[in-house]
Formats: sequence, C-alpha cells, structure tokens
Amino acid sequence: MTHQRKCKRCGNKFHYNPIIVGDDVCDTCERMNCISFWYPKLYRLNFPTPETIIIHTNLHWEELERKEITKNVDNFLYEITQAIIKIGIPAFLRTGHTSNKHDWKNSCFINNIDKKYLLSHIKNLVEFSSVATIDRFMPCDFWAVRKFIKTKSYFTAFFGDMPITKERRYFINNGKIQCHHSYWPKEAFEKIDKKVFKELSELSKSDEMVLNDMASYVAKIFTGYWSCDFLQAENGEWCLTDLAIGERSYHQKHNGTKSD
Repeated sequence: MTHQRKCKRCGNKFHYNPIIVGDDVCDTCERMNCISFWYPKLYRLNFPTPETIIIHTNLHWEELERKEITKNVDNFLYEITQAIIKIGIPAFLRTGHTSNKHDWKNSCFINNIDKKYLLSHIKNLVEFSSVATIDRFMPCDFWAVRKFIKTKSYFTAFFGDMPITKERRYFINNGKIQCHHSYWPKEAFEKIDKKVFKELSELSKSDEMVLNDMASYVAKIFTGYWSCDFLQAENGEWCLTDLAIGERSYHQKHNGTKSD
C-alpha cells in the first residue's frame, strides 16, 4: 500500500513514509537543500560565503568498504585531495546535504591529506548519510571542500569536540525576514555557564544591522521559505555558511527576534 500527501512546500503529491514524523516534503524540494543548488548563485553574486569547491561523483559507496581501494574510490580521493590543496589546510568537508559536524574531528574538519585519514572522514559522512533517516539514503553525489573560517571558539562540545562559535540563524519567507535567533539553543549543551551562553547568543546592534542587510539580500534571491545560517569570523566579519528550505530547518521555540 502506498501513501500519498501534498508536499508542504510545492503542494504536489508524493509518496511518503507514514512512520516517519515530518515526512512532508517531496524529494524534488529536498534537493534544494544541496549546496550544489544554492551556493553557485551566491558565488556568482560575490556574496560573503566561504570559498568552496564542489565535486560531483557517481561512486557506488559500497566500494568504500572493500579491503583494497578501487580505481573509482582512488579517483574520488584524488579529486578531494586536489580540492583541499587548492583551498588550503585546514579545510571543511561536507556532502551536498550534511557535514555531521557534531563528530567534528572525525567528519568535517580536515587537517591533513593522508589517504587513510581522508577515507575515514569520507566514510564517516557516508555512514551518517545512510542512517540520517530510517528508509532512505541522504544523497552523497555532491561533495564540497570549503575554506576553514577562523573563529572565536567559546568552548568545545559533543562527541567530536566541535568548537562552538557565534552563529545566527535567520528565517526568510517570500522576500522578507521572518525572524532570527542564535543558532545554538541552550538545551543543545548539558552544562553551560550563563555568562558564556549570553555572550555566545547575543548580537550587537551593529552586527544585527549587518545580518539584517545580508538576510534581506538573500531573501530577494531565493523565493519561498528558507533558513540562512551565518557565522562570525575571528575578525568580526560575517559569512553565510548554509542555506536550507525552512520546512526542513530546526526552529527554536521562539526566543529570538521577530521582524515585521
């Protein structure tokens, strides 16, 4: 028996899995989350976002589990290695859809180009993509090597010792800013000093003005409902690191700033 419903974003009918909570966006709309969809547009407009090299592959990921590296895997590793050399070390590695950043030192953070090291990070991302949802494989046909942005780290967290930095999530809808709040909700951390969390979460007036301008610009480029994630570099400048359809983005119980 097949189950159909209307996509929450485009309104077209699609087959969904009734045992998955929130399976309400069709595969076509899901594809807009891929970095290969939104990054090229921002790059052509010279919008502040980390330098990125996107790689496409038709690799069958089962080949990663073989004892000997196949020619296909070797070719893919070569492309990734060359991109890292061009971008510079350290670098940030992700698929088109995820970086599994909570496992930071074992997934997205790249600080050398040893084959075994790179292969373990790639496997980490593929394995995470395979279990992200219970009935489908998150696409791994696009990969991105990105420039690592130096930031002020407030502390490290999660099982991969991820550095926690100042980030801001904006929601835009139909050309306007809907709201914005700190990327990190307090409940994301087991224990956190109140003073540190306040410093991490609050924006200065000047930063808010800059981010409002940036988010408003993005809202005029991409139609519909989106989340925009911004990261503050060590020098105080902001860049957009991720974009995703709003229907698939985590939205805190609102304690942020609403916009008219």
